Amino acid sequence: MPDTINQLRKKIGQTLDQILPTGAKCVLLDFPNYSNVGDSAIWLGEIEYLKARNVTISYVADCINDNLSVLKQAISEKDYILINGGGNFGDLWPHHQTYREKIIQAFPENPIIQLPQSIHFQDKANLDRVRKIINSHENFTLLARDEASYELAHRVFEGQVLLCPDMAFMLDLYHIGRAIKPYYDVSFLRRTDKESAGRMFDLPGTISAFVYDWLDEVPPPKTAAIYAQLINRLSSTPVQSSHLSELIVTASLRLALERVIRGAFLLKKGRVVVTDRLHGLIMATLLGLPVLARDNSYGKLSQFCETWLKPLIDAGIISFPDSQQAFEHNLAKMIRRDVLIQISEYYENAEAATTSCLFPTVWDRLTGQPGSLGSEFLRWAYLYQHGGNKCMARQLAIKAITYAPLCGRGYKLLIDLFISKILTPRRRSIIAWYKKRLGEVIFGKQAV
Repeated sequence: MPDTINQLRKKIGQTLDQILPTGAKCVLLDFPNYSNVGDSAIWLGEIEYLKARNVTISYVADCINDNLSVLKQAISEKDYILINGGGNFGDLWPHHQTYREKIIQAFPENPIIQLPQSIHFQDKANLDRVRKIINSHENFTLLARDEASYELAHRVFEGQVLLCPDMAFMLDLYHIGRAIKPYYDVSFLRRTDKESAGRMFDLPGTISAFVYDWLDEVPPPKTAAIYAQLINRLSSTPVQSSHLSELIVTASLRLALERVIRGAFLLKKGRVVVTDRLHGLIMATLLGLPVLARDNSYGKLSQFCETWLKPLIDAGIISFPDSQQAFEHNLAKMIRRDVLIQISEYYENAEAATTSCLFPTVWDRLTGQPGSLGSEFLRWAYLYQHGGNKCMARQLAIKAITYAPLCGRGYKLLIDLFISKILTPRRRSIIAWYKKRLGEVIFGKQAV
């Protein structure tokens, strides 16, 4: 996974380096002053790139509060205008598109770079209007973040069109992810806006899940109020004679960071992410989480993954199941994969530890279901016990019993054979409790 992400970061650098000089001065527009975590992740990724490129950001504005007269004070004809990337290039989110068109028309002399976007128009008349506006600008560059958007833009627009990954990949979230402990099997991020394609898959009854949409932001960050106050003051204060613009850049960075951290904690509530949000998928990938994805209303997720993330699809880290049965099968595999990754971090050579025990042939014969979820948990519980971590061994044994319905009746024999090795033999009461729990789970009553 790190190799794939590093390649995407390298591609972002190669693409932007050819159109944005080192040490340039720019304004960065369409700040995501709303709760959508994904757009804030894009914004932070853009800031990371610009900082590494030694590009000065002299002005920041969002599409609602921007004042063109103030912007014109903050910019010279040589300065670059950068417009935030995302998935709002088209007629699905008119506020962003109207703002984009207004900027292109108001600054015909400045070089304008539209950072990586997905493009989607429902009405051809709207596409024709945008085509005329963009083609009238002499120095407009459009970055498309998937092949479908690139082909459409290359066909319709006369200016420079380049293919570039999403800017959120400039973020390093992996170490944040390692510091957050999951509480559920699944973090279920589902859209509640106009891009939702409808019903998602149903979760199996044995799976614990945290279901949410990260648009819900209660209470809002305190930085949001600070940003609003600074924007209001800027409208009545000359940019050149104040430090307000610099303060707004700082406030926007802090606000975006707070939202991305909130999103990371939401995603890491589960060991597997199920989502129909593209940046739920992207941030989960950056956090090191496996993803079960479903497309949005116009195929944005699959188009992006087919363009950039095929190695992760081939490796089974990202999956687009086409049926409820495929969803449940892939979910069970991903949960097992997460267990293997956790153990491999504990052992320097997890594969050698596995083959040195009684597994896999004897183990699979006893359970009757090779590779079953409860079998996997108990297998690793044995390995933790073997490695001296009795506390983790007990936790994994409890997990194994939780998933007993997936293991069949052979699991009872499995418990009888191995539970005394996983738990301290002196703790007869604990062993009795496990057997009682086993009976309740498998047979619906206490075992005799």
